[in-house]
Amino acid sequence: FTPDDLRAVRKGMIEAKLSRTTINGYQTGIVQMFGWGVGRQLVPADVCDRLKHVGLLQKGKTSAPERKK
Repeated sequence: FTPDDLRAVRKGMIEAKLSRTTINGYQTGIVQMFGWGVGRQLVPADVCDRLKHVGLLQKGKTSAPERKK
């Protein structure tokens, strides 16, 4: 699983019209899941490190909608 794979998953969430904060939460969970795998020696540590460098979606810089209040 590469940073490009994570971006592709995120793109699918944007296309599904999930809110930016929801997408960011899911992305954080995905990265944490790989961290769990590293801790159990199921995933190489560099995979998790690379995924951590995929930035979260920033307000006003994405087509993902903002959460309605």
